Amino acid sequence: MLCPSCQARNSDSARWCWRCFGALAEEQRHAAVPPGPVPWPGPVAPLSLPPRWASPPTLRRRRARPAALAVLVFVLAQAVTVATVLRLNHHPAHHAVVVPAGDPREAVELTLSSVVQVGGIGCGGGQAGTGFVVAPGMVATNAHVVAGLVNPEVSPFSAQRQPATLVAFDPVSDLALLSVSYVSDNPLVLSRQGATDGEKVAAAGFGGGHSLRTRDGVVRFRGDVTTTDIFHKGTGNRAVIEVTMASESGDSGSPIVDGAGEVVGILFGGSISKPGQTYATDVIALQRLIEQPAIGEGTLQCAAGASEIVSH
Repeated sequence: MLCPSCQARNSDSARWCWRCFGALAEEQRHAAVPPGPVPWPGPVAPLSLPPRWASPPTLRRRRARPAALAVLVFVLAQAVTVATVLRLNHHPAHHAVVVPAGDPREAVELTLSSVVQVGGIGCGGGQAGTGFVVAPGMVATNAHVVAGLVNPEVSPFSAQRQPATLVAFDPVSDLALLSVSYVSDNPLVLSRQGATDGEKVAAAGFGGGHSLRTRDGVVRFRGDVTTTDIFHKGTGNRAVIEVTMASESGDSGSPIVDGAGEVVGILFGGSISKPGQTYATDVIALQRLIEQPAIGEGTLQCAAGASEIVSH
């Protein structure tokens, strides 16, 4: 409502008094806002709360898979079996005797606990040679030492004798492997490179029916030669080493070691035409027989003796 003075004037707002101007502005402000409550933007879903004593939700557990567990157990069992076979049949470095490189005579002295006598009753009497431990429960010797023996033994003809089982027999290479229950836990290490010409070596054996003793020598030759088998009925090629060293009956099967105490050959006999010269089967043939043991023919036949060199 305008005052009388402003009503008498024209409608020009520039000539209104300050009171009429403020009243008119307030009236226009109220007219711009629609009457009634301001509407809510939209419906709101009520909040659903669990009861006060409601139990917590049950977690869903994954079920064990019996088939998967069975497969895992089977794989682990096979792995253990393979590891055990490799430990017994592979290169015999397990629990090996640790010897310093240097003088082979001193080195072989440290391996004497792993050198044994092998023999038994057969072929019309008693026969004996030498052997040595190449793996836990396994002894290597010459085939002609155990040929014809029904019951080969370790430490025969003594109170400490033990029965042995033939597990490998090669009449051409003149090598044999025996399984024995109680022998040294320190197998000899087989050399991976073998002997070299001019190298000093040593051997330990029960030659001449004596107690265990050692002797040294020098390698004069290493290579392939033609030899007879232990029955002197056939011939074959084999790797051998020739050593300047005396040997006697009973030394057959002796280990020949280098300055590091590693086996480079297994003695099988002396030379008939060259006194003071001894021959040994190369360690390579022994490694092959250990990795792939096989029993050839003639285990119960009496050997004619050690193999003989046919051609050098």
